[in-house]
Amino acid sequence: MLKIKPVRRKLISTLAITLGLSVTTVKATTIWDPVTEFSINNGNPNGVWSYGWMPTNFSSFNPYTNVRPTTPYPGWYRPGSSGEYLTPTIMRNDSGTQAWGVAPGQLTLHPGRSYEPSVLRWTAPANITGSVTIQGLFLAGDSGQMQVDVRRNGVEIWQAQDHGAFDLVANVVSGDTLDFAVYGGWAYGNTPLAALLTLSDTLLASTPPVTNTPLASAGPTSAAYVQGAQTLPGALSTSTCSGTAANTSVSSLELRAGSALTMYEGDKLTAPNGVFIDVGATLQGSGTITGEVINSGTIHILLPISCADLSSVSNITGNSIANFGTTYLGGGSGSSGSGGGSSGGSSGGYYAGDITNAGTISFERNFDGEFLLDGDFSQTASGQTIYDIAGYLQGTQYSYLHVTGAADLAGTFAVNLLDSFIPTDASTFDIFQADGGITFNPADFNLSMPTGFDWSVVDNSLIRLTYHGISDGAVSEPTTLALLGLGLLGGMAFRLSRKAA
Repeated sequence: MLKIKPVRRKLISTLAITLGLSVTTVKATTIWDPVTEFSINNGNPNGVWSYGWMPTNFSSFNPYTNVRPTTPYPGWYRPGSSGEYLTPTIMRNDSGTQAWGVAPGQLTLHPGRSYEPSVLRWTAPANITGSVTIQGLFLAGDSGQMQVDVRRNGVEIWQAQDHGAFDLVANVVSGDTLDFAVYGGWAYGNTPLAALLTLSDTLLASTPPVTNTPLASAGPTSAAYVQGAQTLPGALSTSTCSGTAANTSVSSLELRAGSALTMYEGDKLTAPNGVFIDVGATLQGSGTITGEVINSGTIHILLPISCADLSSVSNITGNSIANFGTTYLGGGSGSSGSGGGSSGGSSGGYYAGDITNAGTISFERNFDGEFLLDGDFSQTASGQTIYDIAGYLQGTQYSYLHVTGAADLAGTFAVNLLDSFIPTDASTFDIFQADGGITFNPADFNLSMPTGFDWSVVDNSLIRLTYHGISDGAVSEPTTLALLGLGLLGGMAFRLSRKAA
């Protein structure tokens, strides 16, 4: 199985632990954190920080002059943008719940209606000369696909699609600027940013290159990427089974669009600043990942790859998956998604860690056994989990997800009848279990089921479907459950990893 070990960190205020040591060895004298130092009360600029927007050609920086004082979402925005949902904007979520893809405490940038970049600017203060280490990451945030970059004195030094981690260093003198920009879209464009800027009083002999490094030649402090089909350096060969299990360390890893990374049993990948799977990229395999996985593409959590059985792929297991794309659970490498397999039993699947689903979770093939999630499970309003039913045997003929921790649910559980299966009257199907309890708001969570089914929560830990009538397999309108008096009306909370594998 593939395990992703926990890296206990916050992506909302300080990244001192998250991002580790500077790539330089000189003594640091000053650290700036745009999240904790954000304010609408100190004017604009606010010390070294300025909040503004640019035209789409990045020709000029225009400070915001309007403030959004209403708590719990203080922010700056462009005048006259009230009809554009107060965009472009920079704001912080000071509430206790997730809003618009932004977790509590996160600072977010949102472009304007005409795709104008929203820009957080750092200006080197007076009387300094030295080098600054620039470490941080843009998170995926809301569902829109934006572009993100970092610019030094107007020149782009790092860029990514929608999200990614950066680890840069540059010489600076008084008046130099560093811009953190979100642009290239508008709808659902909230994109959280976390960063630390560390000033050293020693100039570098030369500024190191700031582009990401191909994984094959990356080192422990490299922000690496994968392009094309690849395994970890030194991994077992699919054709000869030569080599040994790989042990690779990078600062962060981006799987770019069109790429695929396969890991083998025993492989280890350490990426403390995160593994980012872009739209159109795929991660599959076994071994251990240390670091959070943020998925906007596809993850396959399957059966083991080994020299004895190269026809299958293994579990992807870890401390945290934030799913904004598609994650498939269970099955073998020949599967093509829910409904892609044939009937009959199998060994199911396993993942040790937490999953937050804001995209789609589906079972890799129809009957892949119980899928055990050894951690917590949360699903946002945009999330969907798809279950297949083609018989009465739990985990053998119908999908079953077993969570050992707690579950916070919003969005949709969708149920499909396959292979012309029609249950007998009063048949029951337990499709979801959370040993730590189930919490949801009936206004935010529903089940989409074939006609003739209803659902209930049993012992605050089990979602059970019951068949009461003739079904033609058609899916009815989504239904909600009346839970008055059951104490299950808690709201949805966006959670990252809090549990060791």
